[in-house]
Amino acid sequence: MKKVILISLLLVVIGLAFGQETWEYSFDLKGNLNQSFYTDNWDGAEKSSINWVVSGEMRAKKQLTDWFKSDNSLLMKFGQLYETEEDESGMQEAGWQEPTKSDDEIDLNALGLFTLHGWVDPFVALRLQTVFEGKRLRAFNPATVTESFGISREIVKTKCMEWNSRLGLAMKQQHMYQKTTRNDGGVELVTDFGYVFPNKTTKFSSSFEAYKAVFNSLEDDINDDLDPDNDDDWKQVDMKWTNELSMQIYKNINFNVYTEWKYDKEIDKTGRFKQTSGLGISYKLF
Repeated sequence: MKKVILISLLLVVIGLAFGQETWEYSFDLKGNLNQSFYTDNWDGAEKSSINWVVSGEMRAKKQLTDWFKSDNSLLMKFGQLYETEEDESGMQEAGWQEPTKSDDEIDLNALGLFTLHGWVDPFVALRLQTVFEGKRLRAFNPATVTESFGISREIVKTKCMEWNSRLGLAMKQQHMYQKTTRNDGGVELVTDFGYVFPNKTTKFSSSFEAYKAVFNSLEDDINDDLDPDNDDDWKQVDMKWTNELSMQIYKNINFNVYTEWKYDKEIDKTGRFKQTSGLGISYKLF
């Protein structure tokens, strides 16, 4: 099974990197840099900081036959936050702390859509989610592989708007260095929305994911390790909602606003929210 997954992922990467003329493909590269500075007599506990993020998004799709379409995407993102040090009184000192990660993501998606032109179309999908630098400073640790199948619906498709949703069954394998692989399965919902404004320089995209696990290979271990009040946390619905607004100000200079909300009761009983905004440089390689 692992060999099949690795071969499938390798084929997707080759298709993204060496797409033939019949493939529709794109590669967008973005870089954001935010900086702030406060003098020592500023009223408050703010720190001077520098935050940089570089991201790349590749996509390759093709209608292989009249009844089957291949749609592949690869998202890579990494960023760091630098902050100034403080003394015990809270006053700002010269010098900088060790950088901390602000973003770290690798998300590879391979989607096969059976285009039967019905009200809904069947799909199969393979997904790899991991990081550049994970736990114990190891690359690609942890990593989650998801296989899913179900039905897909293209709700809206025009020149300026795309809105689609899919619902299906999913199997997940969560790999972590020197730990037992966790296998679980359940029901997954994914909805993607994209809109290009009439001026063609402003774009908005949104994605919502929800996953409800119904079984877990480590359920007995979880019940032994956690308090009775928490041993069913893995059964709760996991959700992720991202939004991005990008406005082209001048040529390759953009203003971007990005928000991300996650809910996973095993990690935190409340939702986790992140918002970033600032000027950046983007370049469309092809």
